[in-house]
Amino acid sequence: MEIVHSNGEAVTREDTSLSLRRCFGHFATGVAVVTYNGGDQPRGLTVNSFTSVSLDPPLILVCLDKRSRAVPHLAGGPFAVNVLSADQHDLAWYFAGKPVGAVPVWRSIGGIPLLEKSLAWMTCVPWARHDAGDHLILVGKVERFDSGREDPLCFYRGQFANVMRVSAQGGEWQAAARETANSTFLVD
Repeated sequence: MEIVHSNGEAVTREDTSLSLRRCFGHFATGVAVVTYNGGDQPRGLTVNSFTSVSLDPPLILVCLDKRSRAVPHLAGGPFAVNVLSADQHDLAWYFAGKPVGAVPVWRSIGGIPLLEKSLAWMTCVPWARHDAGDHLILVGKVERFDSGREDPLCFYRGQFANVMRVSAQGGEWQAAARETANSTFLVD
């Protein structure tokens, strides 16, 4: 099967995977850590494929690489989603398997491990699992939650980014956009 890139050229599947990954990266996301009981200690993994699904019942979803060591632990047990704040990029690296100095500080609610000082958190019980190619979609029913007021940690084009608040009044928006190409914007 021939795969055609947007410029009209035929490319290999490997080239397409890399190009598609870069294309996906143009969608700015938040950064979260899914935490769970990993046998003898709390564990977690960094995700950026997290979204709300439903308010009634309260459902969220996360996408996990099927090769992740977390998948067997998340098969039927409770878990939490910890949304990271802008100053928690070291924790994102830590749970991505690339520690750069941060050591997690844990707390627990209902026996489910949570990260201290997360921007927001939700404890969940599994609701559904769906096979999705090389990933698993895990849908969780939210049982408890809370949130703070800090700015979120964002991920854009393969890099962490911070939110920059700008006004939509006049030309301020366009000037700010030109000056900060790696920021995510929230309009006041």
